[in-house]
Amino acid sequence: MDARRVPAGSGAGGGRPRFARILLLAGGGLLVAGGIAGLVAGAAVPDRLYALLPPLVIDAAAVGGATVALSAAILVGGAVELSVGFRLGRAPWAASAALIVLAVTGALLLAIGVALLTEVAAGASAWLAVPGLALVATAAAHGVAAWRLATWRLAAASARSGEAPEEAR
Repeated sequence: MDARRVPAGSGAGGGRPRFARILLLAGGGLLVAGGIAGLVAGAAVPDRLYALLPPLVIDAAAVGGATVALSAAILVGGAVELSVGFRLGRAPWAASAALIVLAVTGALLLAIGVALLTEVAAGASAWLAVPGLALVATAAAHGVAAWRLATWRLAAASARSGEAPEEAR
């Protein structure tokens, strides 16, 4: 096999980066849906959100406003993930953008997951371990997707330059 040509679907990262695309599109879709739900909840039922919290110094309107602001940020993050996921493999900038998005999102998911697991260890409800472990697993999937995308990008760059990929040397 010619070392400059990386066949589609090969272990050397050939073909299109399917796993990263699926993760970006699924995650982006979930973030957009969650952002929209948060916007609706923060605007329509701030009193209900306020009732779910322990006693606070702030009022229900402040809780609703904070929910709307955080939800808008989540919505924008989801839109960015969707945009990068749709363009991945089709635009020259998309692989770099996807690596950044996957790394940042994975780090945030890991931090939130570890925080939940720390709360469980400190005596909070054991049910918090379920989303904590799910977030840690999702962060690991982001890491795997970023690794596979990076190897795909390196193999593609090697194929364009005429050099053999590192594994073939």
